[in-house]
Amino acid sequence: MPLVGILNLTWPPRNLGDVGRGPFAQGLNQAGFVEGRKVVIERRWGEGHYDRLPVLAADLVARKVDVIVALNGTPSALAAKNATSTSGSSSRASAIRSGLA
Repeated sequence: MPLVGILNLTWPPRNLGDVGRGPFAQGLNQAGFVEGRKVVIERRWGEGHYDRLPVLAADLVARKVDVIVALNGTPSALAAKNATSTSGSSSRASAIRSGLA
């Protein structure tokens, strides 16, 4: 089963039941990747602390996720890029202009 890591700079929602209801989860569902049935998702929340992102990204890499989805801007994306670059993993991103891929 594919393992997706989500790296988010923000806080988890107050109602944790809302975690799987956002646009990303909806897109996965529409593509046939239902969480818990066809895909496993590991979420990491920075809770507004930029300095936590590298550690959280490294944790996702250590868990051998198949892909990291970096949310809420460049700091999350850079942390994911740096964590995957040092692990020898290959990463692709749509933000080539930002130097992330």
